[in-house]
Amino acid sequence: MLTLVSCEGPTGPMGPEGPAGYGTNWQVYDNIVVNSGDWELIQDEDGSHPRYMAEITLHDLTDEEFDFVYTDGSFQAYVYKDMGIETQTPLPYIVHREAVDDQGNYITWEETYDFDYSPGSVAFYATYSDFFVDQRPPSMTFRVILMW
Repeated sequence: MLTLVSCEGPTGPMGPEGPAGYGTNWQVYDNIVVNSGDWELIQDEDGSHPRYMAEITLHDLTDEEFDFVYTDGSFQAYVYKDMGIETQTPLPYIVHREAVDDQGNYITWEETYDFDYSPGSVAFYATYSDFFVDQRPPSMTFRVILMW
């Protein structure tokens, strides 16, 4: 015996379908390029914790949508990396580095790339574990996804 059931039909006794729920709307900001010269050196008020920041204004959503994403939605950010093939790596992204200085000394450090979000903008950060800031971070490409 074979019974066929359809998921379509008339509106039920409770009325029409309600509004879309969480995760049904999204906005993707792809290929956000931060050039090396765009990174701004910042630090805490007391002069400690030097790091680089690049703030990007996001467009396309109303103030109400941005506010809703901020309070009740989800925000994700990725950095594009080319490791033989293009990859997207979620932030925070930590890179372990090593080099030999001018005196032949072996040095190591970490670079941490992360972000924060406020309605209408995203700020990307580059922090070096040794707080050496004489060299700006390289040009980087990011991807941001907002869901609500």
